[in-house]
Amino acid sequence: PVLPGAQTAGALVLPEISVGSSALLPETAGHDLNLMLLWAYGLGAGWALLRFLSGLGRLLWLSRRGCAETLADGCVLIRSEHVAMPFSFFRWIFVPGDFGDETPELKPVLDHERAHAFDGHSLDVLLFELLGVALWFHPLAHWYRKAIREVHEFLADDSAARQSNRRQYGLLLLQQAQTVQTVSFVHHFYQSPLKQRLIMLTKKSSAPVRGLQYGLLLPVALLLAVLFQAPVSAQTTATSKQDNTVLTTCD
Repeated sequence: PVLPGAQTAGALVLPEISVGSSALLPETAGHDLNLMLLWAYGLGAGWALLRFLSGLGRLLWLSRRGCAETLADGCVLIRSEHVAMPFSFFRWIFVPGDFGDETPELKPVLDHERAHAFDGHSLDVLLFELLGVALWFHPLAHWYRKAIREVHEFLADDSAARQSNRRQYGLLLLQQAQTVQTVSFVHHFYQSPLKQRLIMLTKKSSAPVRGLQYGLLLPVALLLAVLFQAPVSAQTTATSKQDNTVLTTCD
């Protein structure tokens, strides 16, 4: 009812608002997505790290179960019945238990694995394994890890073939090549890609002149950059001087 003397006010329509959890939905969804990505990265990195640590544990187990012999050059030759194919890790060289001193394959195997040991290839492999753990989702990390291992095999093959006949060394690779379960980050003697290793054995080393040609590419590129930069700098300086000149007469 309208009271005497009272003034009637018009209706004021307020904007509609929603009170509840729906107002925080976008922020909550973004937080959940970040948490899911973090969990996915953690699971992948944890699995890669577990695989890496299990490989280290297997190496320690093989070193304790085998018969160790310290060689004159400081390498440790470990013969074990649990080793199916020769491989090395730093200066540990693992060979099957039936590899005796009279085995003809022992010398080229030792020459190959010594090249890995003295060139520090295992340190490179460990570095790329840890890189693969941190960047397990990135395909380039796995590609680099595979590529560096292939380069190591080429270098070790070349070093071992220099101390014997290359043809006999290549035939040894063909005769002993097999597929077995191996540790991922050690250097196996009969390791694929076998075809590329045989091709590299037949190639000759690049001449020093070829290396000099590649070495001159960087100085030539720097010289060209300087030569192209000089006219541009001179033109810019001339333009700036011309722009700052005060003209008192007009043409």
